Amino acid sequence: MRVLVTSSKDFIDGGWVDKTLASMHAKVPITAIIATDNPGAGKLAGLWAKRNNLPALVFPVQRNGLFANLHIHGSNTVLQQHMQMLEESNPNLILAFSDDRRTAALMSLAKKVGVNVKDIGYERNTDKLKNRKRRRGIAELRREEEN
Repeated sequence: MRVLVTSSKDFIDGGWVDKTLASMHAKVPITAIIATDNPGAGKLAGLWAKRNNLPALVFPVQRNGLFANLHIHGSNTVLQQHMQMLEESNPNLILAFSDDRRTAALMSLAKKVGVNVKDIGYERNTDKLKNRKRRRGIAELRREEEN
């Protein structure tokens, strides 16, 4: 089974990725991991693949967040990146470890083109995400106090 792994760049729980992939691999052998080289679950899954002697198809991403070999710009760039990744990698399953907008967009597109999607869910409260949520909460409290 070819598995495309995705998340937000803030996802850092490698143990969770390892456990999830190992459990899946024990039930149905994973033949390849597909991901970008951005930080997150995909990069962690690539490391898991390497440790387990499995191939990893990695889509390189430039500093601006675009695929290195994608020469299209504009508002649909992310959608086109997702489409390119789905077409070129031909995954059997999308494994999503996040609920950010880009991950949701990839999940939606995958469903439309007939790829199975397994939504593992949001973070296991990684420190970065905890801090972001806390900052949002503090900002909301300040706004409420001002009103």
